[in-house]
Amino acid sequence: MRVTTVTGPDELTSGSTCVVLLSPAGPLRGLTARELEVLGLVIDGCSNAVIANELVVAPRTVAAHLEHILVKLEAPSRTLAAVRAGRLGLYVPPAPHDR
Repeated sequence: MRVTTVTGPDELTSGSTCVVLLSPAGPLRGLTARELEVLGLVIDGCSNAVIANELVVAPRTVAAHLEHILVKLEAPSRTLAAVRAGRLGLYVPPAPHDR
């Protein structure tokens, strides 16, 4: 399921702040759940070290996931991968967790 939120115009009824659109999920381009997590953190601007810390994995594991993401999205850089992911609706916000 793809969830899209759109900031509402002033004409919306009092108390409404946005519109939520639900649509079928698009193709995931072969990305795994973990690769989508990594990609979400890349889109948020996190470095490999920060991603490794956040996901409690080794930095080399993050680098391997990122290599797979770049191949699957046919992107030569993490920046282009982030842009393509956003356009394809592949952004997965990081899950909140207890600290």
